[in-house]
Amino acid sequence: MCINGYCHRFKYDARWNESEGEIYTYNIYVYSESNPNTTYTYVDPWTGLSFKSDKVTVGSEKVGNYVPAHVGNTIDWTNKLYTETNVPTGYVYVPSRLLPPTMSQPTTTEVKDAVTPSNTIIYVYDPSYKGSLTLSTVPNLDFGAQLISPENRGKLYPVTFSDDLTVTDDRRIVKDGWHLSVQQAAPLTSTDGKTVLRNAIFFREVDGGTLKPLEGGGDLAVYNYVSQAALGVQEIVKPTSNWNKKADGAGFYLKDNGKLKAGDYSTVLTWTLGAGPSQ
Repeated sequence: MCINGYCHRFKYDARWNESEGEIYTYNIYVYSESNPNTTYTYVDPWTGLSFKSDKVTVGSEKVGNYVPAHVGNTIDWTNKLYTETNVPTGYVYVPSRLLPPTMSQPTTTEVKDAVTPSNTIIYVYDPSYKGSLTLSTVPNLDFGAQLISPENRGKLYPVTFSDDLTVTDDRRIVKDGWHLSVQQAAPLTSTDGKTVLRNAIFFREVDGGTLKPLEGGGDLAVYNYVSQAALGVQEIVKPTSNWNKKADGAGFYLKDNGKLKAGDYSTVLTWTLGAGPSQ
């Protein structure tokens, strides 16, 4: 959206028929060169999406009492033309105090020449969008190929994740943290169905902490997170980045209970993400 058509205004008095006391005043308009590359764009600071204004008042600087992009002019982006009138339908101007820390609303732009491009970002948002808390990615757990031996009975084998477990939070109304739990409804079972390993997978909440079995106990709390960002600011957290970093670290383990037999085993884990701290 370019801002065109402004002129500098000068006045002079022209006296006509002075004997009758008639005085005529004329306005003379002297146009400076415009910069068609001075533009502005509306952007949602939380989604990064940009919008064009759908208002008929776009470009009204050249016919109204607004300062357009002519050399020597200073554009005031706090003017209601940009913060209210031209804001796209369904969106609202965001005060700087509510923006993410790395962002701020523009104030002014000085037009110094007729060619240098300048695109000003004005932040707006959709007030009807409440944001979301989502479990974006869930990995497979792999305990690898292990040697079956009487000497290994009771040994713990740490997990390897196929991908990060990722939680994304961009809620705009309430941001009270979140909690994550997991449930194993069925025991590890060999792919041929002949061997069942009960209470074989464990979770340790903190480094050096107690091992808790996943199986048979309902949802097991595995992660609590306190939000660090402001409302609307997207947070991406990967709990897997904190697990199985040490030999006795927090994370998931397979325990050799003495009943292991050669073969491939599998089960299903159900993850549950909830808003707020765990109860």
